[in-house]
Amino acid sequence: MSTHDAASSDLPAGLLADLAAFRAVVAGEPDAGDGADAGAERPAVGAGHAFTDADEDGADGTVRTIRLTLADPRPLAAFEAELGAARRLPRQGPGRPVRWIFPDTLPSEGETGATVLAETDGDGGADAPLVARLLLRRD
Repeated sequence: MSTHDAASSDLPAGLLADLAAFRAVVAGEPDAGDGADAGAERPAVGAGHAFTDADEDGADGTVRTIRLTLADPRPLAAFEAELGAARRLPRQGPGRPVRWIFPDTLPSEGETGATVLAETDGDGGADAPLVARLLLRRD
């Protein structure tokens, strides 16, 4: 088994598909189902799903960010296997979560997309930090 396969097996079934769908919402992509401009369809959250909560922030009908809470924290390495190497960002204050950005998810120059950031609890000094939340940011 490759390192990629071992790391991605740490992600529950459906998580990556749900993540892609939420990224489409943040990026403002139209719903692929009927071609209407109603926006991409949001996956279900809650018990029995990869994410227990999805908090949206935006204005004028445009979603700017979505914070997804994972049902079970997962190793950062599992997300890196799918999204590329993460880079730790400066902490925003004591007691705040540690944030990691996945630079490979940044949109190309002149394009709009959904950048993925991970939040880990604790001091961030662990050898294998566990991702508790994902933040999708419109860039």
